[in-house]
Amino acid sequence: MHDLQQAMRDQADTVGSHLDLADVMHRVHRRRRDARRIGVVGAAALVVVCIGGVVAIGRRDPSATSSSASSPTIATVPRLVTEPGGLSLDGVAQGVALDRHDAGAVTGPWSVVVRGPNGSLANDSAVVTFPDEAPGAALRPVHVGDEIGSARDGAVIWKISGGYARVQGDLPEADLIRIAAAVTIMFPPDGAPYPTVGALQGFTAGAPEPYRSPSVHELRYYDSGDVGQSNALGNGLVYTGVYLGAWFEDQLLLDHSVSRVSVQGHAGIVSGVQGGNGTLAWEPSPGVVVYVGYSGGPLDGVAGGGLVSLGEHSSAISAAAWDALHAQVVDQSNG
Repeated sequence: MHDLQQAMRDQADTVGSHLDLADVMHRVHRRRRDARRIGVVGAAALVVVCIGGVVAIGRRDPSATSSSASSPTIATVPRLVTEPGGLSLDGVAQGVALDRHDAGAVTGPWSVVVRGPNGSLANDSAVVTFPDEAPGAALRPVHVGDEIGSARDGAVIWKISGGYARVQGDLPEADLIRIAAAVTIMFPPDGAPYPTVGALQGFTAGAPEPYRSPSVHELRYYDSGDVGQSNALGNGLVYTGVYLGAWFEDQLLLDHSVSRVSVQGHAGIVSGVQGGNGTLAWEPSPGVVVYVGYSGGPLDGVAGGGLVSLGEHSSAISAAAWDALHAQVVDQSNG
């Protein structure tokens, strides 16, 4: 794994372009298809904010009914949930557009990402999810407030508001328990329940969001030679994507074989998450994960360096530009 990390650093040092994600992060909410419109309206209890004529969807209504053993002050980082555009590989003919649409994401589990002082994507970080499955009998008991919860390496699960919640991360178990004790479950009148996290010294909580991304926008390049990486990645598929939701980070926290790199000035992670042989993922803005992946040769140091090179030579496309690609819509679960 050290060879993989060094090879990727060496490869990254040979490139120097910069990603501008202004368009992807442009606070525009669009409803392009009736099916998606129904899914988003079903989520309800999102606050619609108009800023300078631009409509965006903000955080859940804090007036929603709460239920918890305690009621800490909610302290989250404001973040607008945006309709993503896409991630394009520079200097390459446009890839084939695919929209992975998850109609059940907004009515399924919701999550909050919590970061420590030096936190970044899946580093000094934790993901709170509600509802979750009941813990297995083999887990060891821990105290979460007045409740007896269950713990395993990197996760704490406890009963709250008639269900189970889970906090998973690479933080010490004592910090995971502190986070769990600060969780409140909100029950909006016309949407799925979701967790919030009270103020904790040294930690920052993000906005509640669906655990799975309601929509994943991918561009697929069917020949790695077209993107100049056949030697590094083998002869196969190369793809890019934009993911909204905590599932991606939750999976990274479970993968202990990841390699950490730098891409576009952000902390990046090379792993096997999101299909294929490997992906390079980074977080240009809270709650938004972009990635470059491939399916071809094995994930080794050379392949990791190829992914870093592609990541450095990538740029955002706007939501309007994505619409113009008339993406094929595939209904699936994005988790």
